[in-house]
Amino acid sequence: MMKRRQMLGLLAACALAFTGSFTGYADPVTYDTTSNASYGGQQFNFDAGTPKLYPGDKVYGAAAIYLGADNAQAGKAESLSKADDGTSLWKDGTAAVYTVRDLTPAADTAQTEMVPLTDENGNPVTNEDGSPAMVPQQITQQPEGKVYQLDLAGYVVEAIGGTLSGSGDTDPSASALTVTASDGSQQTAMPDAKYFAEGSQVTVTADAAPDGQQFSGWSVSKIGADGSVQTADDVSALGLSGLSAEALKNATLTFTMGKPDQVVVFTAQYEAAQKETEQPATEAPATGQAAADQQQTDAAGQDASQSINVEGGAATEEAGNAAASADASDASSASTDSQQAQSVNVSVTFVTDDGSDSTIVTPYSDGFSQAINTQAENSKGQVFDKWTASDPAVQFSDPASASSTVTFAAAPSADVAIQAVYKDAPAAPAQTETTAESDAQNASDQPETKVTEAPQAETKATEAPQAETKTTEAPQETASLLTVNLEGAENPAAVSLQNAADGSKIEAGTQVPKGTVVTATAEGVEKASDVSVTTSDGTAVQTKENGGDGSQNVSVTFTMPAEETTVNVA
Repeated sequence: MMKRRQMLGLLAACALAFTGSFTGYADPVTYDTTSNASYGGQQFNFDAGTPKLYPGDKVYGAAAIYLGADNAQAGKAESLSKADDGTSLWKDGTAAVYTVRDLTPAADTAQTEMVPLTDENGNPVTNEDGSPAMVPQQITQQPEGKVYQLDLAGYVVEAIGGTLSGSGDTDPSASALTVTASDGSQQTAMPDAKYFAEGSQVTVTADAAPDGQQFSGWSVSKIGADGSVQTADDVSALGLSGLSAEALKNATLTFTMGKPDQVVVFTAQYEAAQKETEQPATEAPATGQAAADQQQTDAAGQDASQSINVEGGAATEEAGNAAASADASDASSASTDSQQAQSVNVSVTFVTDDGSDSTIVTPYSDGFSQAINTQAENSKGQVFDKWTASDPAVQFSDPASASSTVTFAAAPSADVAIQAVYKDAPAAPAQTETTAESDAQNASDQPETKVTEAPQAETKATEAPQAETKTTEAPQETASLLTVNLEGAENPAAVSLQNAADGSKIEAGTQVPKGTVVTATAEGVEKASDVSVTTSDGTAVQTKENGGDGSQNVSVTFTMPAEETTVNVA
């Protein structure tokens, strides 16, 4: 197996615990349709479900590969490169995840050919004239190679020091990362890696800052299928809509998935927390009798806090009063700045894909800019009307569009609530039938009366949008049951389980957290294909063969999913 990506020094610029190296992110899988052992590959297992190809995976020996059903119908195959021995080779060299379909045609109809006749000892039989005796024999012509169709499932995005949310699926090829902290200590962690379909909304939320530190922004990198890591200097060119340099300053970042050509990695950065400086209290000016008493004291020259220059006279005293007034103004301005510097949050309430309400809370910062999206219809059947905000300084790029961008004309002094407002779908106007002749008759029967109606003042009630406060709970660790099934084994076998990160033993029949990298070693088993891992619904879990030790032991590694999981030995 070859390492798909190695992230070295990706977070060297962070002031947090992430300052060292990151290794062992993922292993690409080599699929060999020709069963050529020299490649060390494996076959696609269509019996266990629809296989998937992840960034860096390779396919050897395919006759043709089509990207999507349209290309398959048009006969437009993807270009295949050549391996060292001339075998065809295809590599998943972008951030894309594909599902695999087998389009290989069935074998040709059986044909007949003439072959020499032999006796029971294998000796050729001859005719009377001495010519070889021939008999007919059926043969079957097999296709020269496999044909596959690859359907796009989404694009991989990763987060370090944060979590990804949205309608995406976990990238099961991710492996544990060894993180070296600033104090030299090491810990093993799993990055959050998921793939999302084009057009879906993705949210990245930073983890809570360590003691004494605060979130300072996101760094963005690109990882190629060859394992190279580059810093993304221009985030607008990543193929992710809604990203900007200002948006990366927010601890909660939302964008729309496009078509990135490389895996995008968001890394949370932290810095030392700034201590708030207390401003001296400004004494309120005296009023009423106290002000009069103060004036008398000033006139008598008895104010101990004031010094009057005899030579300067009244001019010097006036200048002193002006300076005192300026000091008071500066203190008041500093107090106002301190209040504005206090943290305020911007909450956006919108409707998700399933019709339910959801709220994202983002701390406000200078230059705030955030893309917001909501569904055209909610679960009650109402249609989107407009965006509203509790602060008049909020500006929308288009308040009547379900997809808009939020900015501020001025810094808010309190929390801001932004709400997607929905209204009932307009009903068809009711038709009222009137008879002009009847109306005229009724009018002639009634005495003419003129009523002067006083004009009614139109009152518009302005409802202040209510700020919704969302409490963000710490993510709960998901653990599921891990068992071992030996009922299908032809020979007695023993299976040992251990945590690949720290080597600790895992007991079968215990709860194992999701994302844990598990190594399963089966004794007395000769083939890796005899060891499989499945979830409770029968879905196959992708495994990596570690190789035997020469004593008929097979070792595989897999990442624990969220469902109950069983290690099977056939």
